[in-house]
Amino acid sequence: MQYRTLGRTGLDVSLMSYGSGGPSRLGQGTGLSDAEQEALLRRCIDLGVNLIDSSANYGRSEEILGRCLRDVPRDAYYMATKWSPRADGAVKTDADDLPRSVDESLRRLGIDVIDVMQFHGVTPDIYDEVVDRHFGTMRRLQEAGKIRYVGITEMFFQDSDHSMLTRALTEHPEHWDTVMLKYGILN
Repeated sequence: MQYRTLGRTGLDVSLMSYGSGGPSRLGQGTGLSDAEQEALLRRCIDLGVNLIDSSANYGRSEEILGRCLRDVPRDAYYMATKWSPRADGAVKTDADDLPRSVDESLRRLGIDVIDVMQFHGVTPDIYDEVVDRHFGTMRRLQEAGKIRYVGITEMFFQDSDHSMLTRALTEHPEHWDTVMLKYGILN
């Protein structure tokens, strides 16, 4: 397996990572048994995959990951997960939503710290409001030791020219330890 430094984190991550979203969502959409889910994740770890990506919005993915990785040494992988700042077509206004989501993700994943916590699916039209309303909370969660690094992800089908990520890296480069560019088989 080949490895590279992930963004500004200093984490040495595998070129291939395991994402628990998409149509399968760790086998939730294809009927994998608990044992098959665990075998899949263990095989990834055995092959040197050490970056696992999830989201509170991926069905039971965080819970499944927590179960399957329970006996895997925590230094064998890095966990990235996400929080969506949007609900019902608008930016969330409840100041407790992000901290509550982080606490729930930690509980479901069965870990003490999230390696990379990402704002999920941010579009250009809400970027400024997301940063103004929620970035300070993300920093406080980082200072509290619940997350190590802060990232942001795009919504490719609504921003195919990646203008939100361009703005993020131009206007607030100091905010983002990672950015997730959507590049996969679906596009």
